[in-house]
Amino acid sequence: FAPIMSIMFFVCFGTFIRKKFVRPIVCITKEAKDFASHDAHFSDKLKEIHSNDEIETLARSIEKMGIDIQVYIKDLMRVTTEKERISAELSVASGIQAGMLPKNFSPYPDHPGIQLYASMIPAKEVGGDFYDFFWTGKDKLWLVMGDVSGKGVPAAMFMVIAKALIRNAATLDYEPSEICERVNNQLCKENEQGLFVTCWLGCVNLATGLMKYANAAHNPPVLYDGSDYKFLEQKSGIMLAAMEDTKYVEHEIQLQKGSRIFLYTDGVTEAQNKDRQLFGEEMLLGALAKSAALTAKEKIEAINAEVERFAGGEPQADDITALAFYLDELSDNNARTLDLPADDAKLADVLNFIKSHLPAGVSSELINKLDLAAEEIFVNISHYAYEGASGKAQIICETAAPGSIKVSFVDWGIEFNPLEQPDPDFTQSADERRLGGFGIYLTKQFMDKVSYCRKDGKNILTIEKAF
Repeated sequence: FAPIMSIMFFVCFGTFIRKKFVRPIVCITKEAKDFASHDAHFSDKLKEIHSNDEIETLARSIEKMGIDIQVYIKDLMRVTTEKERISAELSVASGIQAGMLPKNFSPYPDHPGIQLYASMIPAKEVGGDFYDFFWTGKDKLWLVMGDVSGKGVPAAMFMVIAKALIRNAATLDYEPSEICERVNNQLCKENEQGLFVTCWLGCVNLATGLMKYANAAHNPPVLYDGSDYKFLEQKSGIMLAAMEDTKYVEHEIQLQKGSRIFLYTDGVTEAQNKDRQLFGEEMLLGALAKSAALTAKEKIEAINAEVERFAGGEPQADDITALAFYLDELSDNNARTLDLPADDAKLADVLNFIKSHLPAGVSSELINKLDLAAEEIFVNISHYAYEGASGKAQIICETAAPGSIKVSFVDWGIEFNPLEQPDPDFTQSADERRLGGFGIYLTKQFMDKVSYCRKDGKNILTIEKAF
């Protein structure tokens, strides 16, 4: 009987051990293997373990671990998807940004006396830097440098819009300050994301060397005047798209043969090294002076290399964009153009401009006759073309034939042909004679040829005189 009882005891004890320990452990082991090989999911078998001991605690721990791993995997997938989305967005933004920047830096047959070169090194998180250059007319070269706030596709698209608006306004003969005002208002109307643009733009007359420019809160450009590099520190307005109806100040500077302009964004001066020091404006001036003998292309490459050396491998936080313009020679095109307000306070500028087109040794009598004709025409434009409102005028000087000067006076005011006015009747007494008309009469007498036309909304009065 005793042996039978012993056998029954061991059978019962074995069954108890199997049920209490072995089966739960086998279940836990199997669930762990299945979890690893079946998309990180447990079945409900772990929930059936209720042993009220360490085995149940182990089962609950493994079950919780599985839930934690599932949450981690979901988070990891979400982060990975987000990173892929951001990477794709930045790739699109980089493509938009690069595709909108001019890259034709070949010699310009019509303007062999200039050099132009620009580069943009995008940061990992693409910003909204842009540059542009283009001609309006034969001798007017526009230079633009801008930086849109924000990153990615929104900044890139805002850059495209700003750049297109600037170009469009320039082709409509607006002055730099007027372009800033016009583009600012247009950007303010469609700016749901609250972006803004810092921008510098200038227009260089390649025949006269006169540069007009305006600054909307952008880094001041650097000018080389033949002896030294210095910042153009004139008054700046606020950034574009910040506030409607903002006024911008326009500046002028006379460039000479050998003048150079260096434009850049804050990615240059705010580049940091491992000690969190900034490249800064003084280092920029030093780097420019150090590479004084280089071409425009070599100059940009040298500045980029200097910034890279300074950073010493530190990650680039912002786009690095720069443009160099060299005026090696004034344009030798025959025509010279002067754009200015239709204001008789600018008369001296008109007379000096015309004289600058005359060769040395011209008689004072001829100069006096030209002065009288120019004064008559320009003052009439200033007083009457815009009916009391402000407006603009354009003076074009060219050689009509060897030994002859042709000057055209252009305005966008009301249509008026002064040549249709009758000449003064000198048979009448001074009291009887009709007022007006004497100035244009003298102009016709003093000049060899006077002509008028109305074209594209412009009055064009042209005088010619042999010298």
